[in-house]
Amino acid sequence: MIPTSIATLAQETKLMDRILKTQRQILETQNQISTQKVAVRYSEIASDSGRLVNLKSAQTRIDRFSVNNDLVKIRLQTMEIHTAQVFDIATEFRTLLVSALNTDTNAEDVVINNVAADRMEMVASLLNVEIEGRYLFSGMKTDTPPVDLNDPTFLPPPAAYPSIAADTSYYQGDGATLVAHVNENTDVSYGVRADASGFEKLIRSLHMAETAVTSPLDRDRLEDALRLAEEAINEISDTRTNIGGSLKAVDLANEVHSDALLRVQENINNIENVDVAAAMTKLSNDQLHLEASFMVLARLSSLSLVNFLR
Repeated sequence: MIPTSIATLAQETKLMDRILKTQRQILETQNQISTQKVAVRYSEIASDSGRLVNLKSAQTRIDRFSVNNDLVKIRLQTMEIHTAQVFDIATEFRTLLVSALNTDTNAEDVVINNVAADRMEMVASLLNVEIEGRYLFSGMKTDTPPVDLNDPTFLPPPAAYPSIAADTSYYQGDGATLVAHVNENTDVSYGVRADASGFEKLIRSLHMAETAVTSPLDRDRLEDALRLAEEAINEISDTRTNIGGSLKAVDLANEVHSDALLRVQENINNIENVDVAAAMTKLSNDQLHLEASFMVLARLSSLSLVNFLR
């Protein structure tokens, strides 16, 4: 039979191992409660480290898409606002043309020339909008204002009606269309250019009215300008619809990203973060176990001393 002193020593050794293990657990739990993290190094969560790296990478990709999409959305919203203002100019100008055509042909007080010139400058200014140094209506040539009414090739439309040939000589951008990569599998075209047919027809209509003879009134020229203005109104309306469609596509992509980001963050939190309430309960239990182990150790030590004195 094993002597009592040897058996007691074995029990004490086993108990000390348990005490040291419990102390390590208490220290680890205290650190987790303090940092609210399961671990501070990937090596401490080796079984989940690969999955966590992949989740972090996915989070970075989603964040990058979201930031880029927000920029695209700002550009689209600005384009939508400016296109709406161009549309308002077109509708106002159509009313002015109708009024001018209803005026006595010998009237000398028609102000159509000056108004047309003023509105053409307004349209140019609206289409030359920029955000953070990027001109929005220039295609891919974003460092160049798209409309230059002083371009030497931008000449008054000829006196041949109806005016059929488009004149985009004012346009300084390129023919490319801007495309946004809104997620891994979706591209959204959002490049409305200043040479779009609706804008060109409005500028041509304004240019015709600006250079029209008003005494006597050149009715043929103004009637053709009116026809172009009406066509421009319809086409600019379509342009606004297209911009709205692009905005919806970006919003939809952002909704998908938001949902995906919530899932990714939840999975990351499940790996990284500590349930503080559960950790507090574990800490309390470990401390009770540690106290009980010390009491048992003291009892064993006392028994060992009694046996020695015998």
